[in-house]
Order: sequence, then structure tokens, then C-alpha cells
Amino acid sequence: MQKYLKKFSYGNQNISGGIDKFWLEGQLRISAVNQVEFLESLYLNKLSASKENQLIVKEALVTEAAPEYLVHSKTGFSGVGTESNPGVAWWVGWVEKETEVYFFAFNMDIDNESKLPLRKSIPTKIMESEGIIGG
Repeated sequence: MQKYLKKFSYGNQNISGGIDKFWLEGQLRISAVNQVEFLESLYLNKLSASKENQLIVKEALVTEAAPEYLVHSKTGFSGVGTESNPGVAWWVGWVEKETEVYFFAFNMDIDNESKLPLRKSIPTKIMESEGIIGG
């Protein structure tokens, strides 16, 4: 796994915390800008992985298929923290609409599980107001 994080220049590439939890509870960190750069590379099939595997991942990331647009996305959540040490919730992906592609990476601190839906509702409202998604 370390090899691929390095090949992809993914975040700080830190996999401490266990092979099955490093991205949730470990020390792996990535900025929203770096996340978008990674997504752009995936979209353009420019990652250091086979084109076939990149296409499989892109298909697996389809979360909404509307007549006017297609959303590829993934949520993430490090767990509920506290007010002084909050957890982090993410929603990242891209929207294909006609000939345009819109990449996004949204993260927010979470100190209460009731706030978790905001990780999608806030960026969704922004994209709706910009005419990227929705009716």
C-alpha cells in the first residue's frame, strides 16, 4: 500500500495505524487541493496504474446518474470527535456535465454525528446554486 500512495503522491503517504484502518484512524492526511489533483489524475487516466483499473475505479465511484450529469464520488469519515478534537468528514469527487467536468473536495470537522449529512448537503447546495447539478 505504501508503494501506491507514493506512486500516486497521495497526501502525506503515512500508513501507520494498521493496513485496514490507516485512512480512517491512522495518520494519513491529505489536503482538499491534493485530493482534487488526485481525482483529476484518475479522471484523465494519468495515475501510475493500469488504464483498466482506473476505469474500474471510476465506474465504482458513480453515485448519481441523471440525464444531464453524472456524479462520481466517495465519502469518508474518521469518526466523531469532540469539540476540542473533532473528527473529519469528507465528500470528494467530480461531476460530468455535457463537455464540462467539475471536481470537488469538501471536508469538515465533526464533533456530533448529527452533523454528518452536512458533508454532502453543503457542497450539493453549492453545486445546485451554480447550475452544475439538480433541476
